[in-house]
Amino acid sequence: MYDIEKIIKEEQLTHEDLSYAIYSDACIRAATDTSAFNSFKTNPNYIYELEHTSKELGENYISQAKEEFHKELMELNWEKVQVNDKFGGAQKIPYESLSIYTNHIAYSPTTIGYLYLALRMCRELQTKNIKKPIDVVELGAGYGGQCYLFLVVAELMAIPLKSYGLADLYHANLLQNKYLEHIISYINKDNKLSLKDNTQLEFYSCKDYGEYSTQVGNIDYVISNYALSEMSVNWAKRYLETFIKKSKYGFFQFNTLNKGVQSNGTYENLREADLATHYTDIQNLEDPGNTTGVPGGGFAGNRLLICEVKS
Repeated sequence: MYDIEKIIKEEQLTHEDLSYAIYSDACIRAATDTSAFNSFKTNPNYIYELEHTSKELGENYISQAKEEFHKELMELNWEKVQVNDKFGGAQKIPYESLSIYTNHIAYSPTTIGYLYLALRMCRELQTKNIKKPIDVVELGAGYGGQCYLFLVVAELMAIPLKSYGLADLYHANLLQNKYLEHIISYINKDNKLSLKDNTQLEFYSCKDYGEYSTQVGNIDYVISNYALSEMSVNWAKRYLETFIKKSKYGFFQFNTLNKGVQSNGTYENLREADLATHYTDIQNLEDPGNTTGVPGGGFAGNRLLICEVKS
């Protein structure tokens, strides 16, 4: 294992963020070692933070997607979705409920979750009647899977994209860069898989925060799947100032909204009131994918906040 104290210093973390330092170590290995890259989606130190969506939660995502996005699922190029499971050693599960859309029914539950959330995010953008290419930033971007599925669904739903930024730990950024390079190289070899939009990918690492924090311009859409409620409040508020307060729209999943978070002591995560210092309209909704009663699902505090600055 790499020197955790060194990682904490490099990433500008505190000991409250120890689990993220261990996760960062797993990212380093996957980004720099071929064998580790080929199996990082089953590495215990990685799936502690990510890639732990349950089979049942995957079914829950599918059920909601069929109800809300049947037309889009019928039109979707499922071969593009399959690509997300080709790298990293994902454990795929056959979902018979997908057989009305595709003959290929085996996917990782995480990929299914990313697909549903991308559909939901892009549907929100469709309601805004956006004409010009937009800039998107994801806070806490995993291995890049949500980014890839967002690009796939944005093309399907005619959402024009200019750039997609991934703001995360430095070593997570290294893995995301490697992962997305593999994805893009693979799909560009096949016209049926390649993406038509040449979206610019940008990486914002904790290590380089001092350099980019004053340079980030206006952003159209900021998204985050649980990261804001899992990171330390110090980093959450940095992201609030640097990205969220420069955005027009937001899509944020919280698993501990408005509650204290225990991590070597009690501290508070980012709260709805913090977002309300910028956004003038906030819909506080039930979190669509992580529901109580579903094995591997979430807790009573799980919420989805859909935000907008209305003029």
